[in-house]
Amino acid sequence: MSPNATQDIFECAATAENLVSARSFMRRYLTMTNWNGRDLDILIAVGEVLQNIVRHGFGGGNPRGKIHIKVTREQGMLVVLIEDNAPPSVPSGWSSDSRPAKDGGLGLTIIHRIADKVDFAPTATGNRARLHFHTD
Repeated sequence: MSPNATQDIFECAATAENLVSARSFMRRYLTMTNWNGRDLDILIAVGEVLQNIVRHGFGGGNPRGKIHIKVTREQGMLVVLIEDNAPPSVPSGWSSDSRPAKDGGLGLTIIHRIADKVDFAPTATGNRARLHFHTD
């Protein structure tokens, strides 16, 4: 899917090939809305969520899997809502503590350190991540 730069919504199949388009959507949104100062941080945190969805939620990817991204501004914050239709997963069961860095496992730590507020939750049809970012 080729998103328009003025859109605040993006949807794609949950495959590794679509992560480039999802990141491009975010980059264009941040540029078009003049979101200054934290562009790289936001792209890194959102990219980590998307990679985790494809890798863990869809076992490396599934063309029938769906990822939905909605970006809004709320009270001086950028809010990125990411939903998928992977099997619901309880965040309290996620852990990267036992894996060596070479095997990955740093994504959750990166997300929590970059975003000002992070909420992960299972839904009736998949999972939801909500990331909040203050402007610099």
